[in-house]
Formats: sequence, structure tokens, C-alpha cells
Amino acid sequence: MAIRTRARTAVKKLRVAIDAKDKETATKLMLEVSSLLDGTVSKGIAHANNAARKISRLTLQVNKLP
Repeated sequence: MAIRTRARTAVKKLRVAIDAKDKETATKLMLEVSSLLDGTVSKGIAHANNAARKISRLTLQVNKLP
């Protein structure tokens, strides 16, 4: 349960950074988020395609930041 909570919290922090258009913070958080989401897959908490889709969509949003 702890890894799921950490992953969700990290995604929320990343979304706040994206909304604030803070590219530096968002880029740093993206590394953490992708690692945590991959961890949820390896522990069997999340499905691989679900995590990959989230990582892909968040990466696109971070890359669009000015």
C-alpha cells in the first residue's frame, strides 16, 4: 500500500507543477513519478499498460511546458 500512496502523491505533485507551468520542478518530478509507477508494476499493484499510459501522458504534458 505504501508504494501506491507514494506514487499517487507524486503524480498529484507533478500535476500541480504542470498547472503552475513550472518546467524545472515538473521535469525533476517526472523522473520520480516514472520510477514509482514502474515500481507499482513490478510489485503487481498496477497493470503495465495502465502505468505506461500514465507515464506517456504526463511526459507529453511536461514536454509541452514553455
